[in-house]
Amino acid sequence: MRKAEDKQQRSVNANEASRVNVKSKLAQIKFIEKCIQEKVLALPMLNKIKDKKLILNNYRMNDGIAKALHDALIELQDLVEVVSFESNDISDKALEGSILPNNI
Repeated sequence: MRKAEDKQQRSVNANEASRVNVKSKLAQIKFIEKCIQEKVLALPMLNKIKDKKLILNNYRMNDGIAKALHDALIELQDLVEVVSFESNDISDKALEGSILPNNI
């Protein structure tokens, strides 16, 4: 019986990993599409997600990158719980437009 439970748990873990991978790829696509639309260089920001935290301290951003990040974070709402923006170049305009989705 234990082998069946282990096999079922491995299947659940594989399905969750697959779901996370798909959401991450979709977020990356949305981020790059928005960067192209905003005519800004797509920086490797989403690679900085670790333990449900996105730490972007001292990471220089402009309004276009902030908009792209917002679109990506919408896809990552259940994968990112904390975002930190210390010492960056985000304008008041970008902050007013709310970089972060409602539940992050």
